[in-house]
Amino acid sequence: MDTDTEKKYIIQEARMLFRQNQQLSNPDMIKRCIDECEARIEIGLHYRNPYPRATYLPPLGLATQKGRMLRAQQRLRKQAKPVYLQSHDET
Repeated sequence: MDTDTEKKYIIQEARMLFRQNQQLSNPDMIKRCIDECEARIEIGLHYRNPYPRATYLPPLGLATQKGRMLRAQQRLRKQAKPVYLQSHDET
């Protein structure tokens, strides 16, 4: 991997997340963002990769089964989202 590209990604990602969260005033939300940041730093140092790790859908998190409600699937996806990706929207 190109270290210059990784450096640019880290700076761009940090800048984007700080701007996204600059309006927060709730101490619990601020703590959650700090925990997410620390988790991403630890994962990046451990794997020597600054990019977030891929997440996978939990079992029964995608397909419907005989009238299973979409809300239940969305709840499963939200519960399966790791702490280091809480600031990222699902695409």
